Amino acid sequence: MHEREMMETEQLQQNVEQFKGQARLPKFAIPHNYNLSINVDLSNFTFLGVIEITIDIVSPTKYLVLNVVDLVVEQSSIWFSGDLLGGRGEELKHPSSIVEVKDDEILILGFDGILPIGKGILSIKYSGIINDESRGFYRSTYEQYGETQIMALTQFEPTYARRCFPCWDEPAFKATFTIKLEVPSKLVALSNMPVISENDNGIIKTVYFQESPIMSTYLVAFVVGSLDYIETYSSDGLKIRVYTRIGKSNQGKFALDLTTKTLDFLKGYFSIPYGLPKLDLAAVPNFQEQGMENYGLLIFSEDYLFYDELSSSVKVKQQVAEIVAHELAHQWFGNRVTMEWWTDLWLNEGFADWMSYLVIDDVFPEWEKWSQLLDDTTATLELDALSDSHPIEVLNITSGIEALEMFDSITYQKGALVIRMLQSYIGDESLQKSIAAYIKRYSYLNAKTEDLWNVIQEEINEPIGDMMSTWTKQEGYPVINVMLTGNVLEINQIGLTIVDLIADAKPELSNDVKLLFINLLQSHADKLGWDARKNESQSDTLLRKQIQNTFVLLGHEKTINYAIEHLQPFTSNTSTIALSPDIKKVVYLSIMQTVTTTNRSGYEFLLKLYREADDASEKTLILSCFTRCLDPNILLESLNFLLSSEVQPLDALKSGLYNVKQAGRDIAWRWLKENWDDKIQKKWSEVFLPYVVSYIVKLFGTSEKETEILDFFASRSNPAISKALRQSFNEVMVKERWAQSVKNESTLGDTLKAIVGKGF
Repeated sequence: MHEREMMETEQLQQNVEQFKGQARLPKFAIPHNYNLSINVDLSNFTFLGVIEITIDIVSPTKYLVLNVVDLVVEQSSIWFSGDLLGGRGEELKHPSSIVEVKDDEILILGFDGILPIGKGILSIKYSGIINDESRGFYRSTYEQYGETQIMALTQFEPTYARRCFPCWDEPAFKATFTIKLEVPSKLVALSNMPVISENDNGIIKTVYFQESPIMSTYLVAFVVGSLDYIETYSSDGLKIRVYTRIGKSNQGKFALDLTTKTLDFLKGYFSIPYGLPKLDLAAVPNFQEQGMENYGLLIFSEDYLFYDELSSSVKVKQQVAEIVAHELAHQWFGNRVTMEWWTDLWLNEGFADWMSYLVIDDVFPEWEKWSQLLDDTTATLELDALSDSHPIEVLNITSGIEALEMFDSITYQKGALVIRMLQSYIGDESLQKSIAAYIKRYSYLNAKTEDLWNVIQEEINEPIGDMMSTWTKQEGYPVINVMLTGNVLEINQIGLTIVDLIADAKPELSNDVKLLFINLLQSHADKLGWDARKNESQSDTLLRKQIQNTFVLLGHEKTINYAIEHLQPFTSNTSTIALSPDIKKVVYLSIMQTVTTTNRSGYEFLLKLYREADDASEKTLILSCFTRCLDPNILLESLNFLLSSEVQPLDALKSGLYNVKQAGRDIAWRWLKENWDDKIQKKWSEVFLPYVVSYIVKLFGTSEKETEILDFFASRSNPAISKALRQSFNEVMVKERWAQSVKNESTLGDTLKAIVGKGF
């Protein structure tokens, strides 16, 4: 029997069951182009889709298997026409069996006979919901001039494209995309590529976009809404726009200017130009990510793209620069060259993080960005010290949930740290040459970590693969123990398993600990002064702010009183625009430290400021102070406010919930239990639920609540939060052991008092 006949015989024995429970799609069919047409109905929050997928049948099969979730497929509309290149133009084949496996998020189409080798077209009509879950094709609701406005947009990473159109939704299945959107005439429609034509009947307009280069499904994007924009051109003539909701475009000027400078730097660094004919950055209300690198259409949360020269702080400016640089770096690392599977996600995210430091150091050398790297990654090292950490490269990722778990600081910040070490080891020039060669070799392809190491080894003629694998394939990081025994110096390397977290080991000594930190920081506070000096470095500005905030949280009355005095001139008209942006945090924190149930005027004042604020960064700043309140009733009220429609989900999480501290843990846990089922799971998508759990559970310093917490979540099984629970309890266990070791130090109290007494 010939080899081809044997293959056909094997394929004839295919059955539906063999495709179930698989981590990845079969590879007997490869997509080449998606011709996608979507009719958007924002009145009913629905959409109708028609997709024609040009595919290449590369081995005999009776089945086509692709991804679909939460779409209503019109089964009678499905057809396949094969052997296009052969010129026979076979008649349409309708599947004889159609099986949707919801647990595996796949659609299995069975045909009566073997599909012909070569190119063919698969056509499907379907419908879906423009959901409110911040994934797939979803809606964002916001207030504009007293009216409710709706914007429709996409978030497809990691595995959400299948919620908008049937597709081979894996990074390695790259294809081109030809997109057509039918939208209300008064709205703007954006996608990855430029508009080539529009047909407008006065009610509905049909927008046709240019065909994209080959890319992964998670990078496809579109935005539909009432939008304004500002624009500029790069040095080589590329049109760059920042889109915002109406009236907000001026706050995108800093990001627009930074984009042109960053593109120039990246083009030079990679020795390869940006590959698309336009570049749009869209600022979106209620976007749950900080930013998303969709090819040619970057989408950002407003508070990570907006910067106002008058009202935004230095920290906000730096934050915007970091996120914009990170997402632009993805246009090469991630979009042009894409990881083959989620195992190598760090090739996208670790490199984009590292590149953001490189970009900022070039554009803003006075910021001394590299000096902040270690401080920025402290939380990462704490996570990596837990027994439930994971390597940078994670093997055996078998589902979208597991892929989601990889979007953490190990993948991002530790990945960036490892690249920084490599940069120091082989030198700036060698690394740049190697990366440029890697991008050139794998342009519009997929790559694995080993591919990068191989290119670097070829360029520098040194075997670095094994050395680097010790950092990317193992969790944790090394700690060196040095002991002098007689005349022998013993050096041992061990894995770090304990983190130095200050918990509540410190209650009878808590005041002494606070005094110790105040004494340690006082000389720096005196040197920096209260107000910014003319032409001071950004590092001094950030350090002053950090010390002042720390003093407030340590209960330093002089700082709190002085901060509140700064606010008094503005309380009459609730306008704090003249208050220096870099002093606002310490002022607002001081107010919330003095708020009580019986004296809540400060809270009401800040709540009024929040509701009247037109600046996204001002809103997040106020939120970050609300949950620092020491009064349990006000804290609970603040937590409930986070669940309201007035607060964007990402702000509620990263600015609000993140800032709850140990003193508020019991209130926060009670709040979580009371709101989990009907409010919390609606507020945050599965991407962010792990953070909600982690931020609260790890506040505990002992395992006394472990049984109660596990019992609560046992009846609310959710794969998205299982890892967060394990890691959180791991942190609690570490703190408990550390607390016990502190209690065992019988002389610690006297030593601490002696140190504080001497003024150190």
